[in-house]
Amino acid sequence: MSAVQANGQVLFEPTAIDDIEVWIRLRQSVYERLMPAPADFCGKLMLLFSTVEALRNGVLDRTTSWMLTDSDFIHRLRQCGIANIRETVERWLIADLWDSTELMWFRGQVPSLPEVLNLAERISAIVGHQCFGYRIKDKRNRQINVQLTSGSCVKLGQNSDAWLLGVASPIRKPFTSEDHRKISLLVEQTFGATGAPANSVEAALF
Repeated sequence: MSAVQANGQVLFEPTAIDDIEVWIRLRQSVYERLMPAPADFCGKLMLLFSTVEALRNGVLDRTTSWMLTDSDFIHRLRQCGIANIRETVERWLIADLWDSTELMWFRGQVPSLPEVLNLAERISAIVGHQCFGYRIKDKRNRQINVQLTSGSCVKLGQNSDAWLLGVASPIRKPFTSEDHRKISLLVEQTFGATGAPANSVEAALF
């Protein structure tokens, strides 16, 4: 990095290109391991469920709760009087994860979190018990526009239109292959997404 312009744009020396490409490859490698890890994904889903329920029930508020430390945040959820929040966090703490679907790759516009929340309510009706969903935009690759001190701009990497969805339930009941089929079809119909096998997504990136 050579300089920062008044608008915040960082300028790089041309010799930095090789280092930036190494960083891109390292970033791909990290996310390739973290994104599709089922236990990590389900753990995040459980905490997100607890947070949504806490906001709905006034345990957390939108103006000050963002300032809580991690430990204070977890403490507040555990000490609240709402069973589904407390029990979810306590299960998360001992790695007693919810039953979950296989993680499913899709291509297309990434749905918003409120849209996924609504989707989960429809999935709950389909499978016959409470479900919660979470999605992650494919972070394994991204396009970087590198502004050089020479005045030129170099584009490295590429963006992906893939995203990953998982659905889980506090009910101890494994999802069936028919459940997976129905969920995948619902996602495609609701968001105009296209199902994508994991190997096809990886091939497109690498």
